[in-house]
Amino acid sequence: MIGKNTPTITPTVWKNHWHNYREPRPVNIRGKVHWAVTKPSPLWKKNDRDKKLSSGTSDRKVAEERKWYIAAKIYQYFDDEINKSNSPEAKFHQFWKIAQDLWVAYDHSLDDFFSSFPSIDHFGLPHADDVIRLFHSMNIRVPDTLVELVDSEATFLLTNLPSFHDYANVRMNYFYETNNQFPESGIGLDRQLKDRIVMSSNPDANLKVLSKRYLDESRWGRERTKSGARLALSRFISVVEAKDVHEITTKDAYVFARYLEREHGSANKTIKSSISYVKGLFTWCITNPDMRDFVGNPFSNLDLSKYGRESESYQPFDINQLHDLFGLTQVAGKGRMNMREHLLFAILIATGCRLDEAALLSWDNIIAHKDGWFYIDLRNGIVKNSGSKRLLPVPYKLQQIMPPTGQQLTPNGLCHSSDGRLFNYSIDGDGKASRAASQALARQIQKIKARRRQVAHSLRGNLKDMLRDVGVSKELNDYITGHAQGDVASSYGSGHSIELRYKALNGPDHPYLKAYVS
Repeated sequence: MIGKNTPTITPTVWKNHWHNYREPRPVNIRGKVHWAVTKPSPLWKKNDRDKKLSSGTSDRKVAEERKWYIAAKIYQYFDDEINKSNSPEAKFHQFWKIAQDLWVAYDHSLDDFFSSFPSIDHFGLPHADDVIRLFHSMNIRVPDTLVELVDSEATFLLTNLPSFHDYANVRMNYFYETNNQFPESGIGLDRQLKDRIVMSSNPDANLKVLSKRYLDESRWGRERTKSGARLALSRFISVVEAKDVHEITTKDAYVFARYLEREHGSANKTIKSSISYVKGLFTWCITNPDMRDFVGNPFSNLDLSKYGRESESYQPFDINQLHDLFGLTQVAGKGRMNMREHLLFAILIATGCRLDEAALLSWDNIIAHKDGWFYIDLRNGIVKNSGSKRLLPVPYKLQQIMPPTGQQLTPNGLCHSSDGRLFNYSIDGDGKASRAASQALARQIQKIKARRRQVAHSLRGNLKDMLRDVGVSKELNDYITGHAQGDVASSYGSGHSIELRYKALNGPDHPYLKAYVS
């Protein structure tokens, strides 16, 4: 447990798949603020669906500062527990729970379950392959979840031994004697079962196994991209009935698109992105030497124009909202905006930086011009595209509120920057800080009367409107906001001159930009 004097700690490495977990929410327990997160459904227990950790304080502001440190500990706990559930021991217990539940669901007495099998292992249990064969012969529907839990030995026996009726009729004596009936010939059923087992254990065909290989073996530029592919493939596998990659058809793509539209309310852009991830799996299969018989991509030439809602644009803030937002620095008590978020907002609306570009700024990126003003060099960072590699002047009004060189802004104010960064937002596995920065800015935006689709990114729309209103050409406007060619050459003479950009960015008045008063 964190003590009350524990300093604010932020995890420096954020695992990107953690964004799939639920957001932490504050709960009061015995006078202390705890952070609670709803567990992933595989970890749910009766009347226990939350994991809670104390922030070690009753002060809500301090608890907020520790929020993501606590969340990281909870998310790591989720990872550890899920890994445990995939262990051989856990699978062993899962198998028997599912098997006994099935037995009872088909109106058989649980007392008769174990006595139905003449052969038992050293645990005093029937062999897993015998259980599946018996269920299949009795027309008990064997779910994929049960098949996937068997070990390699049971898989070998299920796919190589003769059919149930050829070698183990004696095991059915119990049912023949008590029910006066004998199951129908199992030849066809056993072949179907063998096909399913082979499909489940054959990496050259099984959709789930191939998806894992694709994710592990492909080169991903960013962890966020890999995480998006993982989520899309998981959803696709849960929707389609086919388990063999060769059985997938174009129709499955449209089934998946309808599912995303109806179940998740996805926008058209999101649907296209998800299907693109699945298409990538099939492209990988075509180029994979192990899959010589897979030659056509079933997800090619799709028409997805009618699926999903249209994407909505971010809405700029009006002038009164901007005054309210930057005016949060004058609010007394808990509602006051701190110095870090104040400067980040100021950079976004005054320069044309994207959120991650600004949140990752270091003092090495802020260069003095020969005329005494400064510009930001974004040519060597992790950027969205080539148009993002550009030089952005710091307008006069922003320069007036910048901290001294070598200082870093934190929620608690200024301190020496040990790593050279301007802000101390945590960095994820992709080397990006946009997640942590976005969450911090969102907490401030919630304090004003923001409308739907008004977020931190909206400030770029505000700047584009302001530049247009003071007569800046669309070409230069796009250049500043990173929607043009960018400064791909080695000097700042390429594209519009740095002096012209400085003049353009000094055009908007920004009356709400004022120095932060501690």
